[in-house]
Amino acid sequence: MSSESLFLNALKQSLKPALGCTEPLTVALAGAWARYYSCGELKNMDVKVSANLYKNAAGVFVPGTGMTGLAIAAAAGWWGGDPKQGLQVLGSLNKASLAKAKRTLSRQPIQVNYVEHPDVFYTHLNAHTDSDHISVLMGQSHDGLLQVTVNSEVCYQQNVGESLPSSPATLDKAWSVAAIVRFVEQVELHKLTFIEQSATLNVALSELGERESMGLAIGAQLRHQQRSGYISDDLSTEAMILSASASDARMAGAPLAAMSNSGSGNQGIAATLPVVAVAKRLQSSAEQRLRALAMSHLLAIYIKKLQSPLSALCAATTAAMGSGAAINWLLGGNSEQVEQTIRYMLGDISGIYCDGAKPGCALKVSTGAQTAVKAALLALGGRSPLSDGVLENSVDESLKHLGELTSQALIPTDQAIIGWIAARQN
Repeated sequence: MSSESLFLNALKQSLKPALGCTEPLTVALAGAWARYYSCGELKNMDVKVSANLYKNAAGVFVPGTGMTGLAIAAAAGWWGGDPKQGLQVLGSLNKASLAKAKRTLSRQPIQVNYVEHPDVFYTHLNAHTDSDHISVLMGQSHDGLLQVTVNSEVCYQQNVGESLPSSPATLDKAWSVAAIVRFVEQVELHKLTFIEQSATLNVALSELGERESMGLAIGAQLRHQQRSGYISDDLSTEAMILSASASDARMAGAPLAAMSNSGSGNQGIAATLPVVAVAKRLQSSAEQRLRALAMSHLLAIYIKKLQSPLSALCAATTAAMGSGAAINWLLGGNSEQVEQTIRYMLGDISGIYCDGAKPGCALKVSTGAQTAVKAALLALGGRSPLSDGVLENSVDESLKHLGELTSQALIPTDQAIIGWIAARQN
């Protein structure tokens, strides 16, 4: 496969619209599939998920419900979800089905537990009705349906690959920062037009979040401080506001889809909106913006592939490294300066941990956006960070350290955070 085909396929596979935070959506999908295969009236339900999926779903609002957690996600999926819509499974949820979901929870609490499992996307939902028992197994990705059984009879079976997504992927040698920059500069523009949807969806989400002061209203508050003269009206502030507002809306359960990147809406936001903000201020051409968005998304995909899929490292801030690189390119940076932008960001925010999906994610998204602009500007100055700490002379070798952090060094951190979250839930 040519590098062009490799990169285009990666973009098409990794950029997906998602209505709500993707970890609760996995459980909502399981509930929706259970209802799809059932012929009876629901009596009770229980859900087991991996520890990491539990961490990233416990504190975030489920779209259309006004509630947080996996129990409402499962119930909403059963009563109002459309499993054939994938990560937009709850787009069909209405007031009547939501009322049924809430009645289910009040009558018979849905048991939710986490288990240690090598597949970080592991989700096992059991539903008992007055006429059947449905078991739904999901894994390998947020929307990966692996098996459905009804009364112990297998109704659906997906071939499970040998490699479970619990550690960094083994990448084709074609992947590198320089190769991505070269691809973006040379690929025919019409092959990238599908990426424009990421800007359309995420800008709409941002506008809603700011207008309605959703979630923690990080974006709306920053806009107020900007208009009051306490913070400046510049590239960095605009990137922060646009990005944080979208995350505010998403984490609050907004009824609009985000364009996700690598299975995460916040990663999609972090890879899209700083670029959009800067391109608007610079009055970049439509072609420049589209190529910059392609660069940002593809670098975010590459950087995420070097990490464990769900871990103690905040992937929204590492996805913003793609934005930083693309912003540097929009400002006239060459391939070497693009690489130095990423090295600046690695030296700045590479150690931010993930303590679960929640409204506070907008804080980290805003930090990533602000740092993206700062690093892009610094890299234009001609100086390079030294090879020290997490940094190697090679940007690609430096990025590999993220994988080592997620698969080795940060595991105790992850366990501690999951323990704190579980204690509060109980």
